[in-house]
This record gives sequence, structure tokens and C-alpha cells, in this order.
Amino acid sequence: MKKCIVCLAMVSLLFCSTSVQAQGLVPELSAEMMFDSGAWVGWAGGSEGAVSVDVGGAVFGQARVDVGIGDSLGGLELPGGIPDSVLAAPWHMEIKLTRPVDQNTAIGLLMPDGTDGTQGLFNNLGENPGRGPGGTTAFFGGAFWTGNPGPGFGTVSDDATIEIYFGVTNAAGGTGFSTQWGVRPGGSAVWNMAPPTAGSASSPGMNFNVVRLMIENRQGWFNQWAVSPGGSAVPAPSAAYPVDVDYIRVYNDIPEPATMSLLGIGTLALLRRRKKA
Repeated sequence: MKKCIVCLAMVSLLFCSTSVQAQGLVPELSAEMMFDSGAWVGWAGGSEGAVSVDVGGAVFGQARVDVGIGDSLGGLELPGGIPDSVLAAPWHMEIKLTRPVDQNTAIGLLMPDGTDGTQGLFNNLGENPGRGPGGTTAFFGGAFWTGNPGPGFGTVSDDATIEIYFGVTNAAGGTGFSTQWGVRPGGSAVWNMAPPTAGSASSPGMNFNVVRLMIENRQGWFNQWAVSPGGSAVPAPSAAYPVDVDYIRVYNDIPEPATMSLLGIGTLALLRRRKKA
């Protein structure tokens, strides 16, 4: 009898754990790109013009984002971002996309306030000594990301389909918060995670009021990197390159109170039964 009770308790625990994982997705902040882009909308980074977002027209189940050719910057944005009042830490997001591999590309995230971000720089950009083979990470903007280890984009420099990970957790000791980046080839590959880094007291809290998937196509921006020391600047893409976004998923990493209550009730019942026995 005791063995049966223990087995039932283990099954209940497994069920509860599975429920926590399955219920972690936040649909109102995510987009599966099957029939629409959810809450995510096209974003133009300047006066270059509108950004084209075609859901399912080019590739079924994907949103084709085209920022155009020339001095263009744009992508997708989540209006209002992810402030702490909407989703408190810990949370993380996963973005799966397909990019061209025959041109220089710069794809990344712009947050938390519209001036700071990180990008994965691919192809010719990797020829700059010290920047890794075929792909590297560039942080830019203010001091928010200072000292923050970036994902190893060089590990996916030859992959057309990649996934980007960004997570926010409460820092140890209850001061500030910690962020972490990751990247992997699209599919079921293991994440290449950078070490987590805690935000400083001067950081804008956990209010990510701006969250954008960014595609860079401005020659002035590419001019910051040379193909070789003292050489010419890396050329921007010679043609418009679309990026096909498979999904953007935001997860709440806090176990639901109802699930934890269920787990507690099951444990209490088990203890009572064992005590009577």
C-alpha cells in the first residue's frame, strides 16, 4: 500500500512539473507567425520608410520581414515592451529566424530603452581580426550592457536558421537583476549560453520598455568595422535581404501558484496517509 502511495505521489509530482513547463508561455507577448504576428508589429528605425511584414505569404508559418535596401534599419517590435508591471522576472524569450548566408548581415535585439542593444554580425564581418570566425557579437548604446557577456554568434556563423535566447532573473542577494544571452542553430541543438551578468543599481530596473528584433542595413553603421586592419569598410548588403521569423516566444519562468498549491496538497495528503499507517 505504501509503495502505491509513493508511486501516486511521484506521478503527481511529474504531472505538476510538466504543467509548470507547459504553462510557461505568455501568449499575449508571443507570436507563432502562423496567421498573424500577434502583438508584434513592423518597426522602422528612422525616416527610411515602412517595413514590410508578410505573414505566411512567402513561407507558411513564418513572417517575412523586409527593411528594404539602402540606409535602412527596422524589424519587429513589441509595443510597450515588457515592463516589470506586465511580466516580473524571471522570464526569458526565444526567437527563431532564418537569414541569408550570402551577404553581410547584422541581426539582433534593441532594448531596454531604445538606445542599447546587441547584434549578431555575420559573414565578412568575421574577417576583422579578433572578432571571431564568421560571426561575432556587438553591444552598443549606453552603459546598460557594459561587461555583459554576449552570445557566441560565431558558433552559428554558417547556419541560416538560428535561435536567440534572452533571459532576466533576480540577482543573488536580492539586489538588481541578472540577464543572460544564448544562441544555437535552429532545431534541437544545445544552447550556447553566455555567463549571466547582474545589472547595476544605475540600470533601468527590469523595465524593458522597448523590445525590438532589429535588422541593420545602413552603410554608415557597417563602416565601424574594416575587412582588414587599415582596409576598407565592410560593405552593407548589396540587396534587400528578408529575414523569415519562425516564432517569438516569451516564457514566464515562475511556477504558477495553483500548481504549487496542488503539489503542496498532494504532499500533505501523502504525509497524513503515511502517519496513519
